[in-house]
Amino acid sequence: MSSIFSYDTIAKFLKSVLAKRAEVDTRYSLRTMAKDLGISPAHLSQVMNSKKTLSPKSRLKLAESLGLNDSETRYFYLLVQFENAPSPSIKAGVKKQMDELGMQWAEQQAMDVDHFKVIAEWYHVPILEMTYLEGFDLSAASAAARLGLTEAVAEAAIERLTRLGLLSRGADGRLVKAEKNLVVRTDRRNEAFGNYLRQMMHLAEDAMDAHAVAERVIMSQTFCIDLAQLDEARQMTRDYLRTMAALHEKASSATNVYQLNVQFFNLTDGRKKAD
Repeated sequence: MSSIFSYDTIAKFLKSVLAKRAEVDTRYSLRTMAKDLGISPAHLSQVMNSKKTLSPKSRLKLAESLGLNDSETRYFYLLVQFENAPSPSIKAGVKKQMDELGMQWAEQQAMDVDHFKVIAEWYHVPILEMTYLEGFDLSAASAAARLGLTEAVAEAAIERLTRLGLLSRGADGRLVKAEKNLVVRTDRRNEAFGNYLRQMMHLAEDAMDAHAVAERVIMSQTFCIDLAQLDEARQMTRDYLRTMAALHEKASSATNVYQLNVQFFNLTDGRKKAD
């Protein structure tokens, strides 16, 4: 089932809902759907065949039963109004409102994809930080050269960061970081953040072989704690990260972008470990 914003009639939308649910459960029928929506099978059949319209009370009931959010519910109402518009001018006015909602939804979808990629692809945050480098003029070519990317990837990243308002042009035309800090913090599993951390751990592994000891700080320590102390350890780690980030404020100039990863996890969980 596509988004409701893809449909121009209630009938088409409800048929798509039925088709999608029937794909998941082959026993799912129009009668089952009518029961789920709280209306009679005959009424639902007539609506799906464009032979009957929905009353205001029925619209609200169906929108709630279908789990539509506020924007989707508004569009659902507009679909009914569009089908029942008494004149071409009123119909055109309703269609304009439908198109505006559809455009807002499309823009939000694009923005959601951009936000996901900014978090999920490791190079976006370093590109933001590179705007602080001494004597460095950020561009697709310069970012690609310093980060080891293709120019096309760097250009797409800069465009994405600009769309999201994280990069902007200064008075001199140079790209600058619009937000002082981009903070991503979650206490739940997050696919985008998980991708970012995995990529950074792979880059750290590569740096162990590629960078001289004088150019890196990689340390490790193993010790025992009680599980009840984990929240305290989490807060100490956040405090440490803030202290390290403050080095930027103390620096007289910035020449490179560094990445700090902290991994603190249970080794004694009984799972078989990789060799």
